[in-house]
Amino acid sequence: MYAEFFKMRIITPAELVAMRNACSFISWPKKGGKRQGAGRKPLPPDQRAVGVTMRVRPDIAARFAAWCTLRGVSQSRAFSAWVKRSARESPRGL
Repeated sequence: MYAEFFKMRIITPAELVAMRNACSFISWPKKGGKRQGAGRKPLPPDQRAVGVTMRVRPDIAARFAAWCTLRGVSQSRAFSAWVKRSARESPRGL
């Protein structure tokens, strides 16, 4: 038994791929895979996010990105919170 163990050799990754391709009838373990009903459910159309493009100076964009990184919040959430907060305040001149 010990002699058989020492006769075994290490299989290289290329040989493993060749063996896998030659033996298509063998069921190899799959990683992940789609299951019925799995995944996030789609949002209703009125709640889906839309892209907003603004042109600002590079220093302003860098400061905003740094502010979001420092607080650990995404730029989308930070902008959304700012808009919601400004909507609660009384509009000045609008």
